[in-house]
Amino acid sequence: AGHSIGEWNAMIAAGLVPADAIDGLIARVDLDAIEVPDLVFVALGCGAEQALAAIEGLDGIALSHDNCPHQSVLCGTEAAVAQALARLREQRVLGQVLPFRSGFHSPLLEPYLAPVRRDVERTPLAAPTVPVWSATTVAPYPDDQDEVRNLLIRHLVEPVRFRPLLERLYDEGVRVFVQVGMGSLTGFLDDTLKDR
Repeated sequence: AGHSIGEWNAMIAAGLVPADAIDGLIARVDLDAIEVPDLVFVALGCGAEQALAAIEGLDGIALSHDNCPHQSVLCGTEAAVAQALARLREQRVLGQVLPFRSGFHSPLLEPYLAPVRRDVERTPLAAPTVPVWSATTVAPYPDDQDEVRNLLIRHLVEPVRFRPLLERLYDEGVRVFVQVGMGSLTGFLDDTLKDR
């Protein structure tokens, strides 16, 4: 399992993308080249439910990450993010605009995905050596290659549901979680499963 682009890393580590296809995938799919104008991310000190309530009725903004009970991320236009932050400040929720722009994990990215969609369609796939879990569907990746490719694109335009994924993995019997690389995933894990 992975968080955000880490899910693609999990696919590679599990062999879902064959070793001889990795370099081609990386060369073809340049996610950094996707430029989405006027979209910002804001990390919030609240869960997804409260974040969704704060954006109700606003255009140009979406939940992009349900990380844990006390952190979620929104993606939207600067104006919509400012409105959401103002609503959340009234509820004493802190928020911080993040220093990068991409639109990943929100429907706002959809109009810019044609090149990525073509590249994903050409990527060879194989049966993974271990199950790979999706933070989009909160379930193992499907066996059908066309469904896998569809899920790869969905993962870019739908929220990262990391909190529900952790809960589901725990319910399935997982008791050991290892973070590979830097980041705050262990904090998300601790916040999500602290009482279990």
